[in-house]
Amino acid sequence: MRKIYTLVVLVLGIVIIFVSFVRASLEISAQEDNEGKLRGNILEVEIEKSNGERIIEAYRIPQVRMLPTNIFYGIKEIRDYLWLQFSKDKFEKVKMAIFLADKNLAESVVLSNKDQKERALKSGEKAVEKLEYAWTMLGEERDNRSIDLRNKIHQAVVVYDQVIRKMGGEGVDKNKYEEIENKIKTFKEKEEKVFGG
Repeated sequence: MRKIYTLVVLVLGIVIIFVSFVRASLEISAQEDNEGKLRGNILEVEIEKSNGERIIEAYRIPQVRMLPTNIFYGIKEIRDYLWLQFSKDKFEKVKMAIFLADKNLAESVVLSNKDQKERALKSGEKAVEKLEYAWTMLGEERDNRSIDLRNKIHQAVVVYDQVIRKMGGEGVDKNKYEEIENKIKTFKEKEEKVFGG
């Protein structure tokens, strides 16, 4: 009986330490993201403006320290989930979802560069799903913060679309690629309804 009690106390202690670590890292990450310190990599993408002009735009993504190939990646996913749950309010949760989506996109880019196209597509799909989650969290609100966050999501969708299209070549499950492209297309259609085309 005493061994079970000791084991329960030990597990409870580890859980408390892990949750404390997650909350502290959430505060640090949110502050550093607001300051732009975490977005050290730049993707250059070609954007077509409404007047037909094509411009090169820089999109900053976070640095990746752990890829899905790492055995501890599952712990990172739990931490990311808890970051979303511990975010203070709806707007902080949306900003965190965008940040985590950008991290998934960054993973996708690194994996693609390492010629791990299937894993890259899976990370790209997670990124799109997190953007959809962020968009849904905003609901129908039209205040300035919501508009600013919608614009960030819109910019991200344009970038994600281009990055994922580059992965659509050889060595990729065409059905999976088309499924992700359809998600992006559907998401863009939702955006057009809000932005008015």
